[in-house]
Amino acid sequence: MSSKGTFLILLVVTIILTTYTVFRNNQDLPSSIVTLSSVLRLNRVSLYLQNRHLTTPVPTASWNVTSVPSYNGSIVANNVSMPTRSHPGNWSSKISASSRPPSCSPVQNIAYIKTLKTGSTTLQTIINRYGFFHNLSFILNRESSKNGHFYHLPFTEEVAETHFLPPIHVAADDFPNYRNYNMMAVHVRYQRDVMEKYFAPDTQYMTIVRDPGMQWESAFNHFQFHDAILLNLITNSKSSALENDTINALGNSSLVNGSLAFRGCRKKLLHTPVKSGKGKGKGKTIKQKNCSIPKLIEEFMANPNFYQERLRFMTWEGEMGKRWAYARNNQIYDLGMERERHDNMTAVKEWIFKLQDELTLVLINEYFDESLLIMRKLFCWSFQDIAYIAKNVRINVGNVSITGALRDKIREWNAADTLLYSHFNRTLWRRIADYGPGFESDLNYFRNLLGTVLRNCTQEAVKTLWNGEHLYGHQERVPRDDATLFCRTLAESKTELHYRIYCRQDINRTAEACQKKV
Repeated sequence: MSSKGTFLILLVVTIILTTYTVFRNNQDLPSSIVTLSSVLRLNRVSLYLQNRHLTTPVPTASWNVTSVPSYNGSIVANNVSMPTRSHPGNWSSKISASSRPPSCSPVQNIAYIKTLKTGSTTLQTIINRYGFFHNLSFILNRESSKNGHFYHLPFTEEVAETHFLPPIHVAADDFPNYRNYNMMAVHVRYQRDVMEKYFAPDTQYMTIVRDPGMQWESAFNHFQFHDAILLNLITNSKSSALENDTINALGNSSLVNGSLAFRGCRKKLLHTPVKSGKGKGKGKTIKQKNCSIPKLIEEFMANPNFYQERLRFMTWEGEMGKRWAYARNNQIYDLGMERERHDNMTAVKEWIFKLQDELTLVLINEYFDESLLIMRKLFCWSFQDIAYIAKNVRINVGNVSITGALRDKIREWNAADTLLYSHFNRTLWRRIADYGPGFESDLNYFRNLLGTVLRNCTQEAVKTLWNGEHLYGHQERVPRDDATLFCRTLAESKTELHYRIYCRQDINRTAEACQKKV
C-alpha cells in the first residue's frame, strides 16, 4: 500500500477515535476538530524543520501561565542566526505584479513599531521603500531629519504640532489635518489609543522581536551598558537627586568608582581600532583582548540589578536614565509595557495577549525570510515588495564567544522579553503551517530573488563603517553606478532612503533641493 493510502487510513481512524472521545466525554465536537487540526498543523511544521535540521517548536499549551519558563533548547531558533542574505540560484524570469497573492487588495496603511537590535532596520527599509514608491505619507519627527525617530515622545496634540512632519499636500500649520497618515517605521513606543487618532482607520500595526539571549547582547554594545562597570559615577551622596535607599543599594565606594578589575577597559574598547574592510570603504573595528565583551557581560550578569541602577544616573544621547530603561526587557518596553510591571508575570502575560489581539503581525528575527512570506500574504504584497538587502550588519560578531549558560542568564534577566519572544515565535509557526503546501517553494523562490537582487543591484565592494557610539563597525552594500531607482533604494543606506521620504514630505524643501541631495 502507498504511503498516501496509509496516511489516509490513519487520518480516518484518528477522526473516528476523536469523535468517539467527544461523545463519551460529552465534549464539544468543533473544539476537538480544532485540536486535531492543530496536531496535523504541528506535524507539518515539524517536517519542515526536520528537513532543515532545526528544533520542533513547543505547542502553545506548554507555556506555563503561572511561572517564568527557563529558556531551553526546545524553543525554535535557540541557536539559529539570521538567515543568509545572498541565496544563489537559477533565476531568469522578471518579477511582476502577478507574484502578488490573488484576489486581495494591497495593505497601504501600516504602523511599524521599530524595536531595538532586532533586525528592525532591514524591515524598516522594506516598509519605507514601499511607501516611497506608492507616494504615501509617513509619521516622522521633523526635529530629527536624520532618522525621524521619536523614542519616548508621546503622541499628544502638542507633540504632533511641534514634531510631526505634515502629511503630503497638507500645509505646515494646518494641524487639524495632521490625520490619516499611511505609514510609520521609526523608533517609538507603542501607544495604540493615541496612535489611532493620527493613522488611517484601517491601519495595520506590526513589529519584530528577537531571542533576548541574542538581542540583549547586541543592546549591551549599542547602549554601552558596560559603562555601569567601567565609569566612575561622580555625584554627591547628599544630592537630592539620589534617595538614601538608592545610595545604600549602590554602596558608597561603587557609587564613585568603576570596577577596579576592569580599569582601563573603556579606553581600550573605544580607542584601539584597527583598519578593516575592502575596496573604497575603510572601516574600523575594535581589537578585543583582555577587555572582552563576554567578560563584561558576565560581570554585569553577576549583579544585574546593581549595574542597572548605576545606569539610572548616566546619560545617553543627552538623556539621563535612558540606558536604565533599556537595560532590561527593552522589547516589551518599546511595545508599551511600563518598566514597573515587568516583574509581575501575570501582568506580562496579559500584555502579551493584548498585543496578540492588537497587532496584525509580529515578525521573528531568526526566521526573517519566513516572516516576510507571512507578511506578503497578509498584506497582499508582491515578492518584489518584500525584497531587501540587509542593513546594519555587524562585523566581527564571531569574536564574541558567549556561552550558552551566559545567554540563559541573559534570558532570565529579560524574563518578560523571553515570554514575549516565545509566544510570538509559536504564533509565527502556526501561521507557517496554515500557509499551505506552497510555503517551501515560495521560500525558495524568494531566496533566489534575494540572491539576484544582491548581484544585480550592488557592487562587489562593501563599505565598512565605524561609529564611536557602538563597539562594532557595520557593513553596507554599495549600489551599482548604473543602478535603477528600485535597485538604489534597495542598496543605499537607511539614512539615504529615509531622506528621500523626509525630503519629499517636507513642504519647506524645494524639489530641486531634494534632487540634489538624493
